[in-house]
Amino acid sequence: MVEETDCATLRSLTMLDYTDGGGHTRADLRLPLLSEYIRICRKYGKKAVLEIKNPVAPEHIKGIAEEIASLGWLENTVFISFSHDNMVELRKLLPEAKLMFLTTHPANGELLDLLLPWRLDLDIAWPVLTREGVELMHENGIEVNVWNVDEAELVERLLSWGVDYLTTDILE
Repeated sequence: MVEETDCATLRSLTMLDYTDGGGHTRADLRLPLLSEYIRICRKYGKKAVLEIKNPVAPEHIKGIAEEIASLGWLENTVFISFSHDNMVELRKLLPEAKLMFLTTHPANGELLDLLLPWRLDLDIAWPVLTREGVELMHENGIEVNVWNVDEAELVERLLSWGVDYLTTDILE
């Protein structure tokens, strides 16, 4: 598992099967450090989307936030996590940060109760999202991202519901 592997080992791995948009095979790509990822985002003027995968100790959450702040990219970073505790720690440290709670649960009143007190937006799996769920979130000032949407027909339906963002692996 990734969380049980030291950084040096992870950084020694390459993406042997990656082919870039020009059809060239790239075997030199490696897992970037957080600072390298932020520098890449800054270089190309992109928002950084940083998923904190598993529950993380508050001191590590603080370290992540401090590193991004030291690089001057907090305003351009969106934090996402399935761990509500991670989101709460981030909100305590970063009152103005963009935080999106990842979930595979329906967008309903129960979910709303988790989001509102901490001013969290929603990052939800598309199969559990409904038009009514989008409306409920929007009525309460919550933005909605839906993931992973890889079919053009589905994109059109979700956009017609008013989702704010889409995550896709293949569509541009």
